[in-house]
Amino acid sequence: EGEQAAAVVNGIFTVISAWPEINHRLLRVYQDNELLLHAGPLLEYWDLVDEDSRLRIGGQGAVSLSIPFGARFAMSLTAYAAVIGSPFEESELPSTYELRTLWRRGFSGGIRYRL
Repeated sequence: EGEQAAAVVNGIFTVISAWPEINHRLLRVYQDNELLLHAGPLLEYWDLVDEDSRLRIGGQGAVSLSIPFGARFAMSLTAYAAVIGSPFEESELPSTYELRTLWRRGFSGGIRYRL
């Protein structure tokens, strides 16, 4: 990835991720609406073609708003961020490249059904 371009090649990485988390209700907003804070470790297993596989450990966090409608349904809006070390080792890159921390940021929405 550069300032004006990025190159993507399919089939180079296989990544398996796990992100156990705890959450804490920050506040209850008007009746049953809840604002939740989520946090926990991020574990990723990277399998690179022609290289040794490796495990990377990072962290992730999110803030979500749960808005119930009806007895069993709730809408959820979430903003999240995660950070983890580079999947590469210093020796695997040309001298003109530098290792960079991987950041992920996003926003999601969904509907939950309570059993």
